Amino acid sequence: MKYQYLIRKADLWESGLRSATINSLSFELDKSTLATHRYNNFTIKIKCTNKEELTTNGGFENGLVQVYSSANEFMPNGWKEFNFNTPYNWDTTRNLIVEFCYSNNDSVVGTCSNVG
Repeated sequence: MKYQYLIRKADLWESGLRSATINSLSFELDKSTLATHRYNNFTIKIKCTNKEELTTNGGFENGLVQVYSSANEFMPNGWKEFNFNTPYNWDTTRNLIVEFCYSNNDSVVGTCSNVG
């Protein structure tokens, strides 16, 4: 399973991010569906982009840089922070594409660990 999200530069600036080096990412999980679920071969990848939106007919973006990986990632209730294995150097002038990828035998066929 693979998901890509666009995070706009303006939103990063509004939240106080001014540094070019990103060391972690946090988000709040939907407690009703994701809590305590295990994600196999979980990765996070990032890429700078001039795009203002992602479209479903354009396919997935390629060329993202892997910043985090875990063979087995467990998602708790509430906020989850991912401390990157490799910091990402954001150029501070463009938007970001963030990709989450995982493979689970019970719900997904295949793996995304080498995609993008």
